[in-house]
Amino acid sequence: MIAVQTGASPDSVRTGAEPIVWVEGETAEDGTPSIDVAVIDRLLQDTPPRVQGLGKSSGIRAAAGALHAYHPHYYFVIDRDHFDDKTVEKTWDNFPDPKQNNLLIWRRRTIENYFLEAEFLDCSRFRKRDVDIAYQLETIAAKHVFMDIANAVILKIRETLKAEWITLFRNPDPFTSKDRAFDGLRQRTEWAEKRKAANDLLDETTLSDLFERSHDLFMGSLDRPRHGDGRWRDLMAGKPLYNHLVNAAFDVVDRSGNAVRGRDAQHAVAIDLIAGGDCLPDDFIRFRRFIEDLSPVMEAP
Repeated sequence: MIAVQTGASPDSVRTGAEPIVWVEGETAEDGTPSIDVAVIDRLLQDTPPRVQGLGKSSGIRAAAGALHAYHPHYYFVIDRDHFDDKTVEKTWDNFPDPKQNNLLIWRRRTIENYFLEAEFLDCSRFRKRDVDIAYQLETIAAKHVFMDIANAVILKIRETLKAEWITLFRNPDPFTSKDRAFDGLRQRTEWAEKRKAANDLLDETTLSDLFERSHDLFMGSLDRPRHGDGRWRDLMAGKPLYNHLVNAAFDVVDRSGNAVRGRDAQHAVAIDLIAGGDCLPDDFIRFRRFIEDLSPVMEAP
């Protein structure tokens, strides 16, 4: 069984040569790991790496870039979030690649999105047999989907605007006085270019085009979520949908027969489904195979 450790200290990140799969999430005050850690720990239970939470996606990406050259047996897994298909698929084609960053991006927005399939959820022993999971999912998704489509446009614009668009000065020779320094700053052409780019991006026509593309990506020709059609299950914010499904369609009990609710129930259903093994999503199977194929290398003296 893999040892789960969360809340990594900087020293443990910098040192240590053991194989580790770093994932998103932070430890709760009561010591409960994030759902990412819990799910991937159970998925990889028979393989050497330790699974450890490292906070937010941005921090994991920075760690992947900084550490892969020194720790080739560190592997980094993050949510899809705002990344496009091309970026995501590149990580699947190249993973693991210690010459790059050993980074894998899930094909779905978050790990919870993998639990938005009625056929998969039906494999849980906690499942209420009198509840139509597909109907429950479609109902809760219909409440959120158009907000999520609009939010996808906001995320796209935010990421575009914060991209590196101006470089720092490197040559100190022209900067002989306060006035010359300001002149150099003022004369940079990037200011006008950035203003024009921002104005173009925020133009109503561009905004409408981005929204239509976002809608098509989520829904295709659908006018409301329908299970089995469209990509909304991949791209919506998965956490609120999964939490609703656990509350509505599962009776989770502990070993003493007591009801389990909230985050503990969400973890229990997810781990139960992973432990069953018969209905795993293809991405989970492929990721585990990646790590299993690496196991002899990790265990070599």
